Amino acid sequence: MVWNTYAARVSLKSSYTRVNIYGGEPETTHFGFSTRPSSGFIQGFAVMLVAIWAINITVLVAAGDTLTAALFLLILLIPISIVIYTFTKQQRNSGEKETISDKAKKFLMPLHGAAFACWVFDITTTFYAIDIVRRATELNPLGWPLGAVGALIFYVPATVFTYILLFKIGRRESLGAAAVITALAAYLGWMNFNAGTQNFGFFVNSVSFTMQSYCLLFSLVAVVDLIYAVAFAKLVKRDASLVQRKIG
Repeated sequence: MVWNTYAARVSLKSSYTRVNIYGGEPETTHFGFSTRPSSGFIQGFAVMLVAIWAINITVLVAAGDTLTAALFLLILLIPISIVIYTFTKQQRNSGEKETISDKAKKFLMPLHGAAFACWVFDITTTFYAIDIVRRATELNPLGWPLGAVGALIFYVPATVFTYILLFKIGRRESLGAAAVITALAAYLGWMNFNAGTQNFGFFVNSVSFTMQSYCLLFSLVAVVDLIYAVAFAKLVKRDASLVQRKIG
């Protein structure tokens, strides 16, 4: 049957549970965040990346580089539309009472995703500042790029341990331990965010495109946005059709 060839899920207004009409286990969502570990992590990662990108646009505008800011804004349209659409679909709930475990799963896994996004931001801007424009040096005693690997060595086990504590053990004591680990990850992510913000200043001060380059970049991004808009509209239409078919 065709039903088993897609991975789409349908959110029903009468419940927190997103019923996968094509097979598989149901997925529980709470106020836009999924309690599935992979979904919660990815959502936190995506939301943080969108937030970082929006902050970068604000920095570019404040620096007077409106053309680059406009280019960044066009690029932002795709990820922000995906985030908004995903959260809109998952926002339907019945107001059922949440357990402590549900609340922990809802908040902690997305925080790990957000912290990892800050690490990616730091690594990307550090690479630009050190290897491309060559205007900075790595302050970490391990040097570059070993310093970046050192942070990753913490993030991966922290996320794995949090997953085990929340989804495999699930006791009250394990929830507290998961909260402590997540707090450490969030603090390290905050440090990565601050470092990435400072590194982004090198991009702001060094970026320089000719008008011809701007025209080419704007054209390429506009074409990609247009293709995406058509595909996205078809996806929304298909999801709406699937919902009506399931309800009917």
